[in-house]
Amino acid sequence: MLEGVGLRRHFEVVVTSEDVRLGKPDPEVYVLAARRLGAAPGACVVFEDSVVGIQAARRAGMRAIGVTTAYGEEELRAAGAEVVIGDFEGLEWDSIARP
Repeated sequence: MLEGVGLRRHFEVVVTSEDVRLGKPDPEVYVLAARRLGAAPGACVVFEDSVVGIQAARRAGMRAIGVTTAYGEEELRAAGAEVVIGDFEGLEWDSIARP
């Protein structure tokens, strides 16, 4: 899909369900992405719009930012999102950076 819309070139690493054995909330997909990027899980920030995605990110030891496209703020926070945003429009690092 990314290639079809001309966006693949913007991603150094792509991990799909075909690359892992277990689905979310298992952290395997995020752990594999961090490994392929050569990044420590604690240095990663995940943007997720699902409860199981937030849970997977947190289980991988990553920061989780919830996006309210499928679930509400309360559900995403209850799953472990430390910040919740409505969309990416005008998003700036300072709005999600740790204090």
